[in-house]
Amino acid sequence: MTRHFDLPVGRNYVKATIESLPGGHGNVLWLLGRGAARLDSLDDRKRQAELFKCNMLTFDYTGQGETTGDFGQTTINSHLAEARAAYRWFRDNRTEPMTITGASYGGFIAALLANEHVADNLILRAPALFPFEMLNTKWTNLEPEIDNLTKGYRRDIEAMVRNPLFLQLSKFTGRILLIEHGDDEVIPLEVLKAYRRALPQADYWVAPGIQHSVTASGRKAQDRYESYIANWLEG
Repeated sequence: MTRHFDLPVGRNYVKATIESLPGGHGNVLWLLGRGAARLDSLDDRKRQAELFKCNMLTFDYTGQGETTGDFGQTTINSHLAEARAAYRWFRDNRTEPMTITGASYGGFIAALLANEHVADNLILRAPALFPFEMLNTKWTNLEPEIDNLTKGYRRDIEAMVRNPLFLQLSKFTGRILLIEHGDDEVIPLEVLKAYRRALPQADYWVAPGIQHSVTASGRKAQDRYESYIANWLEG
């Protein structure tokens, strides 16, 4: 069953969708990437909820999709606050095991969230990585720095493994799945190497034929991708 609702975040709210599966034995908080809108992938979420046998929650960050506001005035930390609110809503309304997952920008938000809250599983799909000094930088100022990040920081494995994110995440007690998109044209391979080196306890999978955007990779590749995640969750 699909339900759209307003998810409170402090005095504001974000637009959210819950896919509730009768008999679902897990909860998945699916954090979207930068520029993504939950309604654009609603059919994917429905299919994934059935395949993963879970209840799945997604929401639009402020300034994206149906959530109003100026994205340029938001920060990584303000989006993390929205993810915290979604996590707490799940914990207040569902008792099943919790999985946190995100891709690209959503993967970085998922990792930050897992540093703070207990989860049974963490799935990082082609996750991005940002220096901690950028967490409170407004996106109107952060956006022009993305190209410099890709050419500089995100090529420097030694600098990335010193990111404070990994100091806490290395103590995560749940299971971790780290996915490299085999044909990723956005996230440098060095970023995945840094995550892998900093999180040796993680299961690591190179998803063949998967571009940065999974949906752009073709139906067969997407089916293989989702089946792998489903089997991992079952494990």
